[in-house]
Amino acid sequence: MAKIAAKAKVATAKAPEPVEVKKTVADFRFNHEAGISGVTYHTFKDKDKKISIPDTIAGVDGAKRYMGACFSNLSYQIDHQYKTHNRIHYQPKFDVLDKKEVVEWIDFCVAQGILPEYIEPKSVLKGMVLNLSGPRSLTYVHLCLIRFVSEEPTICRAVMHLVKEEKVNVFAALVLTARTLTCGANHHFLEAGSGWGQPKGTLDGYKVPLRNVIGLRNFFADAKEYDNEQSNFAAKAAIDRAIAQVKDVPADLTMKWSHFTRPSIIKAMNAQNSDQLKAAVAQYKRGVAAYKKKLATEKAAKQPLHEV
Repeated sequence: MAKIAAKAKVATAKAPEPVEVKKTVADFRFNHEAGISGVTYHTFKDKDKKISIPDTIAGVDGAKRYMGACFSNLSYQIDHQYKTHNRIHYQPKFDVLDKKEVVEWIDFCVAQGILPEYIEPKSVLKGMVLNLSGPRSLTYVHLCLIRFVSEEPTICRAVMHLVKEEKVNVFAALVLTARTLTCGANHHFLEAGSGWGQPKGTLDGYKVPLRNVIGLRNFFADAKEYDNEQSNFAAKAAIDRAIAQVKDVPADLTMKWSHFTRPSIIKAMNAQNSDQLKAAVAQYKRGVAAYKKKLATEKAAKQPLHEV
């Protein structure tokens, strides 16, 4: 089984396995506000191994500017036009989130291990620099996470709410919000459940595939394992390969967001080998079966008696 360990280990719960988790999700229908889809970025060459942010990108010798709808031309530029360029400078525009929220999102992503440690969160306000020498699929994910402050502000707010307030795993929160809140489906690195400007708008009823969540965690832990020479600056194919290699979780095993706070699912997210993952999934299934049996018993007990 592929490695599951990532930077941010899921907190270990000591509480006994709950029969059912019921939370009040009064404000889960966030105000959907589509942001700015266009991007402006520069690529350039930096001989220094340390990632540094220039005082002004316009003053960097040989920097090339690009404006467009997305990062779709980045692969061609690096492979054919500017082969020596190893950095990208990107300053996202934002009009829904305020500056504090933008910095909070970047800081959150770094703390969760889904953005590089070398990133200084406040740099998002004047322009961020990313290394282009790593796995391309992972670089694209990093660019997407930063671009969310422009194009998917609702996702930024919802993911932070789920992780900070509801104690849901960050990878589950990313999968859930991709399926329910995405405004720009073609610009997301995960399978999105809605089209352009048409978020579904409900988090409470949607069930998240556990296999997809663990696959995404594996991808972040070791993107090189799922990247390949044909990878461009897109990530869906690489993440799909990571998901496909999660053999110990049935593809049809889905659960509500609140179930990701259960001890058995926390164990599954922290599993370091196949045996640990199988045991955690089995524990979760036993808990669900026991809950359904209890409901059936209670329902039967409430049935009125009929004369024969």
